Amino acid sequence: MKTGRPIQRPRSTAFTLIEILIVVVILGLLAAMVIVQFVGVRDDVEKAAFISSAQGFVDAAKRYYLDTGTYPNAAPGKLPPGFEYYITSQHWTSATPIGGAWDTAVNSFGVMSSLGVFYGPPSAKKDDAFMQDIDATIDDGDLTTGAFRKVSNTRYFFTVAN
Repeated sequence: MKTGRPIQRPRSTAFTLIEILIVVVILGLLAAMVIVQFVGVRDDVEKAAFISSAQGFVDAAKRYYLDTGTYPNAAPGKLPPGFEYYITSQHWTSATPIGGAWDTAVNSFGVMSSLGVFYGPPSAKKDDAFMQDIDATIDDGDLTTGAFRKVSNTRYFFTVAN
């Protein structure tokens, strides 16, 4: 009879099912945390892009008035006649950074001229809390007063001229 070292089985180098499940759960939790962060960042980027575009359009509308003696006015999403000389047409006719269409109003909503976003069907409308954050960034934080206002259930406008 031989005596010596006992026969050893080769060690398995594969992961067990429990180890794989633990890794999957950890990755899932990390992914959930990252997604939540990106949602907030996306909203902030949309708000900043909307504010920047709108302020550029307000400035262009003021220059338009100085040159023509009238304020730009057209249906939602339609480029006001002659306004293409003051802005990039594609920026006006495409959706706003927060959805909806760019719109103007003359002698409406208690002001001489205003412009902003119009949410008509089937646009996905941002809620008042989202729009109030925009207002707080650039104005008084109150959608009923100031330079940025909610003028109807489907419109949020910047005042160009009182």
